[in-house]
Amino acid sequence: MLQFLRSPVLAFAFLAAAGGVSAAPTASCSAHVSAPTGATFASGFDITTSWGNLSPYKDAPGFSASNGVPRRCELSQVHVLHRHAQRYPVSFRLDGGGMEAFAQKVKNYSKLHGGKIGKGPLAFLNEWEYMLGEDTLQVTGAATEATSGASIWAKYGRLLYRAGPGVAAWDSSLNVYPNRTARPKPIFRTTSQARILESARWWLSGFFGNTGANSSYAEYDLVIIPEGDGLNNTLASDHSCPGDKSEGANSATKLIPRFTKPALSRLSHFLPKDFNLTPFDITSMMNLCPYETAALGSSPFCSLFTEQEWRDYAYNVDLQFYGNYGFGAPSGRAQGIGYVLELAARLAGHLIPTSDTSINYTYDNNAAQFPLHQPLYMDMSHDDVTVAVLAALGLEYFKYGGRGLPDVIEHAPERTFRLNEITPFGARFVSEVWTCPDEGAVSFKELDATLYRNPVVGGTDYIRFVLNGAPVSMEGLVGCGHAENGFCAVRDFLGGVPKLKEEAMYQFACFGNYTITRSTYKMEFQSRIAQYSFDEMMIDDASASLDSCMGKYPCDLNASFNEALDSPSPPSTEDISDTETEAATEVVGETEGRKVLPSRLEVNFTTPIDGFDPLQCRLSRLTHKTRHSVLYFLSLYGISIQYALYPTEESGIQGVHDALPVVLLVAREDMPVSTWKKGVKRAYEYLVDVGGFPAIEIPVSEQEAGSESGAEERLSRECKVYLAKLVAHGF
Repeated sequence: MLQFLRSPVLAFAFLAAAGGVSAAPTASCSAHVSAPTGATFASGFDITTSWGNLSPYKDAPGFSASNGVPRRCELSQVHVLHRHAQRYPVSFRLDGGGMEAFAQKVKNYSKLHGGKIGKGPLAFLNEWEYMLGEDTLQVTGAATEATSGASIWAKYGRLLYRAGPGVAAWDSSLNVYPNRTARPKPIFRTTSQARILESARWWLSGFFGNTGANSSYAEYDLVIIPEGDGLNNTLASDHSCPGDKSEGANSATKLIPRFTKPALSRLSHFLPKDFNLTPFDITSMMNLCPYETAALGSSPFCSLFTEQEWRDYAYNVDLQFYGNYGFGAPSGRAQGIGYVLELAARLAGHLIPTSDTSINYTYDNNAAQFPLHQPLYMDMSHDDVTVAVLAALGLEYFKYGGRGLPDVIEHAPERTFRLNEITPFGARFVSEVWTCPDEGAVSFKELDATLYRNPVVGGTDYIRFVLNGAPVSMEGLVGCGHAENGFCAVRDFLGGVPKLKEEAMYQFACFGNYTITRSTYKMEFQSRIAQYSFDEMMIDDASASLDSCMGKYPCDLNASFNEALDSPSPPSTEDISDTETEAATEVVGETEGRKVLPSRLEVNFTTPIDGFDPLQCRLSRLTHKTRHSVLYFLSLYGISIQYALYPTEESGIQGVHDALPVVLLVAREDMPVSTWKKGVKRAYEYLVDVGGFPAIEIPVSEQEAGSESGAEERLSRECKVYLAKLVAHGF
C-alpha cells in the first residue's frame, strides 16, 4: 500500500505515460533529383519518426533505464499526464499560419496564370486544395486516444483495481477500498480547450471499455479547468507564464534557410521562376505531409524530400520546443513546475491552499476537484507541458550539453531530445508508484516482463517515470541521486521538490523584467541558485597591474586585459554580434594623478559552479515600494544603476554560455572614494543579498557609460575595480 501517505514528509510534484497507434503514408516516388526522395526508403528509414510532435504515437525505444516490473513489489498508484492526439494545425507562423500562406500563394499564382503552376513531382499542385481546418481533434486522434485509454487499462488499470482472471474491462464493482467498501467515482482532469476535452472523453471511453465516447460518463467525473490567457492551469501553463518563450522559434528561423537549401534548389526547377519559392515555403510543404496524412490518409508532399531533409526537419521542430518550453527556455522549468508540485501534493496526500506558480488553487484546494489517494490519475494536456515538466524535473537525458541545441548548422546533430519520442500525438508521461518490502534485498536491476497479480505489500514507496512506454533515467533529478535503474524512493523525491521549485524561479521567469537579446547566444537554464561574496581589489601602487593584484588576492576569477575591443562604453543588446566572444566592460580610475589602467577588462569565469542561472530575481524580487527605496538610497551616494548583457563565448561556468548579464553601478565623476566604497557595498547588499542578482560591480563614470566614441573621454583616474566573487553555496 502507499506507505508514504503515512509519513510526515514534505510534498511537491511529477508526471505520467503509456500506449496507442496511428497510420503512416506508404506511397513512394522519386523526383528527377540527385538524392533519393520518397515516403519509403531503401535504408528502412521511416519518415513518420521525423515528424517531431506531429508523429503518430509509437512506444519510445528507451531513455537510459530498463523496462520491466520489480519483483515482490506492489503497483500502488499511477499518474498519467497525457497529450491530445491528431489535430488540425494551429495558427502559429511555423505551423498552420505558414501552410495557409503557402496555399494562398499557390492559389493566387494559379488564378493569375491559368491554373498551371507545377510540373514533374509538383504537378499535383495544379489540382491541389488546402483542406485542413484549425485546432480541431481529428477522427484519427479520437482513435489514438481511445487506444491509449484501453492500453492504460490493460497495463495499469487491471492491476490497480485488481481485476481477476477473465475480467476484460472495467466494472464499477472493482472501484473499492481494500476493505471492500466503495470508493468515490474516479476523478480526471482536462482543460476546457475543445481538442483537449474531446481527447479526454475518448481516452476515458477506451479506459472504461465503452464503445461510445459518451457512454462511460456515469463511471467517472471530469474536472474541466478553464484554459486561456492569464488563467492559472498547470495543464496549459504557457497561458499563465508570459515570460520569454521565443528562443526556440528564433533559432528555427535561423536554421530553416540552411537546412532547406537543397530542397529549395531542387524543387524550384519544377515551378515558374517568378513563383519565388522560399525556405519557409519548403517548411510548410513538409508540415503538410504529416497533417494531410492524419486528415486524409496520405499526402503527395511526403514523397518530395530526402531522408536527410526529413532528419533536419525533425531537428527544426525539436529546436523550437527545446528553446520555447524546455531547457533552452528561460521560462521552461517555470512552465512545468506547477504540475510537478501537484504530483508531489498527491503523493504526500494534501491539498494545495495557495500558489505562486501556474497552479489554480481554487481547484487544487478542493478534494472534489483535486482528489487524494486515488489509484489512478489522468490529466489531459498539451505537448509543450510535457516538455516543460521534463525540464522542471531537471532530467539530464533531455538536455543537450552546456550550450543548448545549435542553430547555426547545416544538418541535424546527434541528440537525445527528440520530440517524436517525447511528445508524439497521444504522448503519455506516467509516474508509477511501487511499494516494495523492506525485508530482503529488492533488486531494481533484474526486472520481470509482466506483473500478473498485484500483491499487497508494506514497505518503502518508490517512484518511476515512464515516457511513452519507456522508463526514464533519474539522472539530474534533485533528491534522487541514489536512484537505481529509474526507481527513486518517494521520500527522496519529495525531499528534492522544494529545490526544484526554487530552481524554476516561477515569478521571475514568468514576470521578471529581463531581456534576452542575442545572436549566437545560447544558455542552458539550470537555475541553480548561487550565492555571492564580495571581493574588493584596490590598485594603489603605480607599478601594480591587475594581473598581480589577482595573484595577491586569489579569487574564483581569471582576468586579463584586452585593449583591442572597440567601444569603451557598455555595448547595448543590439550591439552584441556573432563575433564578440569575451565578457568586457569599461574600467576607469577614481582620482587624478594615478595609474590609468587599460580601458577594457576581459573577464573569464572559471568558478566550478554546478549550474548558475544568470537570470535571477534582481530587483524584481523586491516589492515595488522597496525597489524604489533602494534606488533612492543609492542616489544619495551618487550611484545610478544600469543593466547590460555582455557576450562571453567560454564562461567556464556550466550552464552559462555566450552571454553574461551584469549590473553596472555608475558613479558621478566627482564622487569621493570613501563615498563610492560605501555606496558600492550598500548596492551589493541590496542587489545581491536581497535582490538575488548575479552582479559584477564595476565603477563606470556616467559620462563614459553614455559615450559613443568613448576613447577620448576616458578618465585619467585610478581604477578601483569591484567584482563579485562567485561562490557555490547551498546546493
